[in-house]
Amino acid sequence: MSLITIDTPIGTVFSSKPKCVSWERTWAYAGGPFALEGWPARNIHTDPAFASSVGLAEPNVTGTQTQAFVAAWLIDIFGEQWLSGGKLYDVKFIRPISIKDTIQVQAEVVSREHDDAAVKYRLTIKCLRGDGEPALVGCAEGWVMMA
Repeated sequence: MSLITIDTPIGTVFSSKPKCVSWERTWAYAGGPFALEGWPARNIHTDPAFASSVGLAEPNVTGTQTQAFVAAWLIDIFGEQWLSGGKLYDVKFIRPISIKDTIQVQAEVVSREHDDAAVKYRLTIKCLRGDGEPALVGCAEGWVMMA
């Protein structure tokens, strides 16, 4: 089931439920293979001392992890059909997300085109940190099939 329909108007905003980013999830994304000796690997995402050594105030969430939150929300919006024809593009990471921060994905409908078979939607995407500041921005598109 999808949130978007063939009648969804331009300007509609979809907002995900806020999610708290955990150390465990970040380690799974950035820690390397689980069998790695000394797991998780030391890097800016897993180790406070390593992050500090490169000038970061604290470890931050990986870009891949952030994009996974966005992709999951796009599947909620378009349904499973997004996996076979949807796109996430022009993604820019503009602020780091701290571990244990809350993130929320917003998608706004900016255009819709239809033909006899489907309606194609273009969306602007923002992944917001807990303070409301965007951490990731980009665009997405997907289709809703006509009945």
